[in-house]
Amino acid sequence: MEDSNYSEEEYSEAEQKKKPKSEELIIEAKNFFNFNKEDLGESIRKRTNVIYLDFMKLTEYSNKLSDEILVNPEETLSIIELAVEELGLVKNARVRLKNLSEAHQIKVRSIRSKHLNELVILEGIIRQASDVRPQVVNAKFECPSCGTVISVLQIEKKFREPSRCSCGRRGSFRLISKDMVDTQRLVIEESPESLSGGEQPKRMNVFVKEDLVEPKMEDKTTPGAKIKVIGILKEVPVPLTTGGLSTRFELAVEANNIIPMEETFEELDINDEDERQIRELSEDPKIFENLAKSIIPSVWGYEEIKKALVLQLFGGVRKQMSDGSKSRGDIHILLIGDPGVAKSVTLVFMSNISPKGRYVVGKSASGAGLTATVVRDEYLKGWSLEAGAMVLANKGLVCIDELEKMDPTDRSAMHEAMEQQCMLPDFKLLLSDGRQVEIGKFIDNLIEKNKDKVYKGKDCEILPVEDVELISTDFVKSFPFKADRISRHIAPKKFIKIELANGREITVTPEHPCWITYEGKIITTSAENLKEGMFFPVPSEINIKAENYKKEKDTLCKILGYHITDGCYELNRGKKTGIQFWNNDEKLIIDYKNAVESYFKIKAGITRRKNQFAVRVISKKVVEEIIEIDALLMEKGDKKRIPCSIMQLPNENIKYILRALYDGDGSVIPQNRNGCRISFVSQNKELEEQISDLLLRYGIQSSIFKDKNVWRLDISGQENLSKFLLNISFLSEKKKQRLKQYLEKEKTYRSITDVIPNCTNNINNIFKKLKISARKEIGHSIDLHVEKHRLFLQKLVLIAKKEALKDVEKHRKILENLKELERLAFGYARWVKIKKVSSINNEGVKWVYDVTMEPNRTFVSNGMILHNTVTISKANVQASLKAQTSVLAAANPKFGRFDPFMPIPQQIDLPPTLINRFDIIFTLRDLPDRVKDERIATHVLKEHQKETKDVLIDTNLFRKYVAYAKQKVNPKLSAEAVDELKKFYVELRNKPVTSESAMRPIPISARQLQALIRMAEASAKLRLSEDVSREDAKQSIELMKYYLMQVGYDYESKTFDIDKISGKFSSSQRNKIFMVKEVITALESKMGKMIPYEELEKELEGKLGKDELEEVINRLMKDNELYRPKKGYIGVF
Repeated sequence: MEDSNYSEEEYSEAEQKKKPKSEELIIEAKNFFNFNKEDLGESIRKRTNVIYLDFMKLTEYSNKLSDEILVNPEETLSIIELAVEELGLVKNARVRLKNLSEAHQIKVRSIRSKHLNELVILEGIIRQASDVRPQVVNAKFECPSCGTVISVLQIEKKFREPSRCSCGRRGSFRLISKDMVDTQRLVIEESPESLSGGEQPKRMNVFVKEDLVEPKMEDKTTPGAKIKVIGILKEVPVPLTTGGLSTRFELAVEANNIIPMEETFEELDINDEDERQIRELSEDPKIFENLAKSIIPSVWGYEEIKKALVLQLFGGVRKQMSDGSKSRGDIHILLIGDPGVAKSVTLVFMSNISPKGRYVVGKSASGAGLTATVVRDEYLKGWSLEAGAMVLANKGLVCIDELEKMDPTDRSAMHEAMEQQCMLPDFKLLLSDGRQVEIGKFIDNLIEKNKDKVYKGKDCEILPVEDVELISTDFVKSFPFKADRISRHIAPKKFIKIELANGREITVTPEHPCWITYEGKIITTSAENLKEGMFFPVPSEINIKAENYKKEKDTLCKILGYHITDGCYELNRGKKTGIQFWNNDEKLIIDYKNAVESYFKIKAGITRRKNQFAVRVISKKVVEEIIEIDALLMEKGDKKRIPCSIMQLPNENIKYILRALYDGDGSVIPQNRNGCRISFVSQNKELEEQISDLLLRYGIQSSIFKDKNVWRLDISGQENLSKFLLNISFLSEKKKQRLKQYLEKEKTYRSITDVIPNCTNNINNIFKKLKISARKEIGHSIDLHVEKHRLFLQKLVLIAKKEALKDVEKHRKILENLKELERLAFGYARWVKIKKVSSINNEGVKWVYDVTMEPNRTFVSNGMILHNTVTISKANVQASLKAQTSVLAAANPKFGRFDPFMPIPQQIDLPPTLINRFDIIFTLRDLPDRVKDERIATHVLKEHQKETKDVLIDTNLFRKYVAYAKQKVNPKLSAEAVDELKKFYVELRNKPVTSESAMRPIPISARQLQALIRMAEASAKLRLSEDVSREDAKQSIELMKYYLMQVGYDYESKTFDIDKISGKFSSSQRNKIFMVKEVITALESKMGKMIPYEELEKELEGKLGKDELEEVINRLMKDNELYRPKKGYIGVF
């Protein structure tokens, strides 16, 4: 009998109650497996004790079992395992659950103590994975007094013994046995797409054991992999430093099953139809050319490079040599190029086409660096690997842009990854408390005050901040959110000015990302790519962290609202001595008079001139108080604005200033077709923008127009006008009644301005896939190419979602698509048409500015939803490439343009050891060539006109083709291929050279021979051939020749020189150095350490020119071999 801290009588009673229930469940489980024998059959065929139990099938068969699993998983799964064993088909069975409904899934952040010992399903990314270690999971003890066997589950760091027995004995129990299994701890983190608002990802410990840590599964649970965890939530006591246990417990999940969510090429699902298409493609003699043409089709030319990129995707064959060493099959490629030659476009495309592809820029890899960081595991007392970019791309492709910016000597340097993507200095930045500040002055001031905390980036200065709070959005809702950092950057020569149809405008740098919609999704594009007629996001409302409501501020708001519109100052002998307010509505005059007397505690008089009334207040004290609020209030109308302190007030106060403003200079104007608008007219556009921002506090959309010499702010549309009447209204009865009459009229026509762009085709396709009759549901078909009104799109989305939820598993992709459409239809953003996009010259602007809002990268300012762009992080740099990750990297020459006469290590800030790891290096040069330029221009322009041909091979089929080849084909070198490669290698290495030096250049090394083999194998793979043919070898050789001609040709020795690629000097340069050193040594023996420069020139006359000699001398001085003791002499160290 085992003890669970009950008394013996209580234990017996509990066991009697549980026994019928357990027996009932065992029978139920046996019946289920007898009915679904295929679940057991698969385990029997594979000779494994692991049974994958389809939860949906179980639910259909027995609600009792499925319900018990959810609320009491540990005991119920043990009962099911016992039932399997009693059937006699599988011994020591382990049941792993699969196919659970998404309804049972829970976010890590939502887990609470009520979920303890229940079944939970979590989804996330593995951030850490410990070593696999044997661990005691259960220990059995015997009580010396009564013989009771006590089981103690071991889930803490410290080995636990029972505290007492049911007989009353405490301590000195005898250990009978220990159950040990292989165990591993994973730390999973919520994936970015599951977060909303300003949420930071939460983490959870997951303990896996037995078959879940077998090598096959361990490969799928490396850091960076996305997984779904099905398991039981447990509490883990926190030990105190004193040796006891804390009353606080950590939570951890004991995994029942781990389901990988990300595929490598080898794991892509390929059906019979896919295989037929793949086989058909492979028989095309032009398959290599067609695949190459499907790589970055938007970029003209680079045929040889595209072929090499195709071979990189297929890869060679990984082998183990006779001495036990391993040879990688992955192909590593480096692109070196001039600015603007599509290096980044190439890398992004390749990262997208490869499963588990990762694109990083310079040091902007991940918190753990480019490869990984090893951290101590406190739970299992081993080491954990924290994922970096290389690990995230394991068995995939990592694309590293700006490779030369990695600096191994400065691991904490902050790198500016996206330069020149910012706002101009006079841009008004909206803070979360309602204040508006000029971004230039604001950031300059902060950088000046915190000079010691500023990081210097490339043409930029970056300051981490903690107390700058803006309004951000995830496009579902808005929220106050603190900026991570602010920055300023050297301004470019040109800017892009974006003007919206609602009168708002912004000027940004050309590369600045802007949010747009595309095929039902919110994406970004650079400002220079925006076009007239596209749509830009604006906020549906603005909620600030306002000051507390104070009733006396209502009165001040009234006074300021009236004063800004029809108020002015009293002038006596050139001095401002008071204020006055004119209006022909006596009701407003009385309201203003009462407000002034109440707030300033002063008597005011009313005068009348024909139909006009005026309230005049002569008081120096009133003037001083108003100037203290904002000096511009005592200026002329074109300079008046709403004071910053008023913009911070709550909506309860704000409505009074808005009401006074609209009573003063507002009007209700009937429109054609029974329409109506509320207009506010002013000479001051800044004032109109302030009012527009205040209207957004109530969710009221408005537009600003230039009307002759004044600005007009219009509110139109039933929804906006209703909100105005409800929240603000007029004191003027005439204006109020006119607005009420319009809203009560039956509308015969409505202009559709609140549209959601680029969603029509998407929702129409969803209706087709779900076989929903639009005519039946909405009375007509969905008009294609017509932008949908937001409310109408909401209706369509709800109809589609209702249908899709009838079969969640079948319609999973549709539901994901609908989730994006929901974000558009029901979300925070409204979409306004872009009226004009223009390029303007930089007229003396030195700096441009930005803020960083991670993770959503959005902030609301100027009545627009804007993208922030700075991506900076600390990063470790490893000068080694992970064995099972292909690397495609791009680097910029340090002198701006690639110089074919100079060795690569002299042009790029990379160590030769790292350069050597690349199989192929290509240069992308921007050289004027009329024929080539015409072809590029034609290609680019047709791309923009959408007149280019579709890609030859569809991207999905391309991926599956590569996957199929990697799964099925492991080609071997044929005798013909060996002969071809051998002939090329030997002949090139022994080719006669024109150099007179005894030091011959080495044209090719064994490293290039390895690269030739990998490329030849990849060529065979893409043909789905098990043999590497002579033609495959020739393809490989042609690419190698192209590569060597680009970067390895030495124009002095007129041959290939591998030292130009991986060494500091080419062979010809090295020969010159040796020649000079030999002469210096000979002269030193004659003349001593001080050698006259003239003597050196005489000895080398006819062998080296004066410039060549000076270059060599300077190089030797740089290497501290020579020095100049005095003019005209060379000294030897």
